[in-house]
Amino acid sequence: MTPKIKKKPLQEMLARIRDLWRGRRLSAGTRIAVVEQLARLTRAGIPIIQAIDEIEATVSSQRLGESLRRVREALEGGETLGEAVKLAGPLFRPSEQGAVAAGERTGRLSDVLDRIAAGWRRTSQFRRKLAVGSVYPVLLLVTSAFLMPLPKLFLGGTGLYFADVGSRLAWMAGGVCLVVVLRFCVELFGWEGAVRKFAWWAPGIGPLYRRRVWSDLYNSLAMAFSAGLGVHDALEIARSSVADPTAAAACKDASSRIASGEEFARALDNTGVLPKAAKVALAGAERSGTLEESLTRLSEDQARELDQLLKVALTIANVVVLLVVVGWVAVHVLGSATSVLPGGGGSFDELEREIMKEAPFKILK
Repeated sequence: MTPKIKKKPLQEMLARIRDLWRGRRLSAGTRIAVVEQLARLTRAGIPIIQAIDEIEATVSSQRLGESLRRVREALEGGETLGEAVKLAGPLFRPSEQGAVAAGERTGRLSDVLDRIAAGWRRTSQFRRKLAVGSVYPVLLLVTSAFLMPLPKLFLGGTGLYFADVGSRLAWMAGGVCLVVVLRFCVELFGWEGAVRKFAWWAPGIGPLYRRRVWSDLYNSLAMAFSAGLGVHDALEIARSSVADPTAAAACKDASSRIASGEEFARALDNTGVLPKAAKVALAGAERSGTLEESLTRLSEDQARELDQLLKVALTIANVVVLLVVVGWVAVHVLGSATSVLPGGGGSFDELEREIMKEAPFKILK
C-alpha cells in the first residue's frame, strides 16, 4: 500500500487560499439565475442535458461555462445528476449536492432547485440590505475627514488642509483593509466556528444572528423534505448546510434523540436551540404531515423578523454614528478655533500683543 504523502504547511495554506478564491468567483446573482433557469426548464419537461446546453449558451462567465460543461460531459458519460453536480465547482455546496441527488431519485428535482435558489436569494437580499444600510455611516465618516481639518484651511493654506484630509482618509482605508484581511484570515485558519459561537450569544448582534441561522436551518430541512429524504438524512443535510456550530450540534443531537424513539418536533425542542414559537408549529405539522410547509413558513417568518430587526439596528446605528461624528467634528473644530481666538493662547493673542506694543508709539506720532 502506497503511503499517503502529507502536504507541507505552506502547500496546504496555498491550496486553501486557492479554494477560497475559486469559491468566490461566482456571484450570488449568477448562481440564482442558473439554478432558477434549471428548475424552470426541468419542470417544463426538458431533458437535463438539453437544459444545461441552453443555460450554457446564455452565460458569460467563463468559470460558470466550464462548470456546466463538466456537468454535461459527466451526464453524457452515464453519471447521475447527483454525481455530475459535484464537478460544478462553487455552483452547489456539498449539502445541496446531496439534496439534488435525492430530488433526482424521487422525481422532485425542480422543487429542490427552487428551494436552493430561494435560500440563496434570501442570503443575497440580506447582504444587500446590510451593505446599503452601511452606506450612510461610511459617508458620515468620510465627510468628517473633510470637516475636521477646516481650521487648517484658513490658517495653514490648502496644502496643509489636504495633507491632513489625506492622512485621515488613509487611516480609514487602512481600517477597511484590516477588516477585509481579518475576514480572510478567519476563513483561512478555520476561526469561523469560534466567531459564530461568539455571535450566537453576543449582546446586540445575537438576536440578528440567531434569526439568520434559524431561517437557514428551517429552509435546509424543508429542502431536504421536498427532496423526499427521511428525517435522519434531512437533519444530516441541515447540519452540513448550516455553518453555525451550535445549530449543527443541535441537528446531530436531534438525530440521536430520534433514533432513541423521540418525535421529530420534541427532539428538536429538547436541543434547546430553537425558539419557543417553533415548538407548537412543528408539533402540529408533524401530526398533520405538513412538516415541509410548516418549515417553509417558519423560515420565511424568521427572515421577516430578521429584516425588521436589521432595520431597527441600522437606524439606531445611523443615529449613534451621526451624533458621534457631529460631536467629534464640533469638538475638534471648536478646539482648533479657540486656539486662534482671543483668550485661547493662540495666534490671535500674539497678534493682539504686537498691536498693543505698537499702539502707543503710533498715538504719540
